[in-house]
Amino acid sequence: MDDEEKKKKIKAKKRLIDQINKEIKKSVAAVLLLGLVVILLLARFDQAGPAGQYLFLALNKTFGWGYYLLPLTSLLLAIVFLSAKELEVMAPSFIAAIVFIISSLGLIDIIFPEKGGLVGNFVGLIKNLFGYSGSLVIIVMVMTASLIITLNVPLQIKLKKKEDGISFPDFKTLN
Repeated sequence: MDDEEKKKKIKAKKRLIDQINKEIKKSVAAVLLLGLVVILLLARFDQAGPAGQYLFLALNKTFGWGYYLLPLTSLLLAIVFLSAKELEVMAPSFIAAIVFIISSLGLIDIIFPEKGGLVGNFVGLIKNLFGYSGSLVIIVMVMTASLIITLNVPLQIKLKKKEDGISFPDFKTLN
């Protein structure tokens, strides 16, 4: 098979996936994520068979207490995909969710050493560079930014004017 034929096959595959409506893609992603939530919860309670036992042991070793973030974040993503009207591309939400989980594991490790699993131990090394307080600020900043992207909910600060002319911030989210 020459390069020209390979390129044609790749284009044909791309066209096939492009033929699926964006709303359908989001719905399928949500169904898969909800299935993942159920499997992860069943695995945690030893109800997902031998594969579930292995899955739980491996993920618990890797993520420690952060194991519970996996079903929670998957559930949040599924809700975002099912409810967001303006979400055109799903990849940023997936990537931001991964960043949220990883930074959360770092937070767990900083506050509760050795409880964030292998990933948390690695991310928690930021404490060596920035100290306890500095590392908390950085981790919470990354968590917040990634959560905003994951949930597809921008933050906005509006100044409210009082009758006496003094303004103060009004923090709220936009939907």
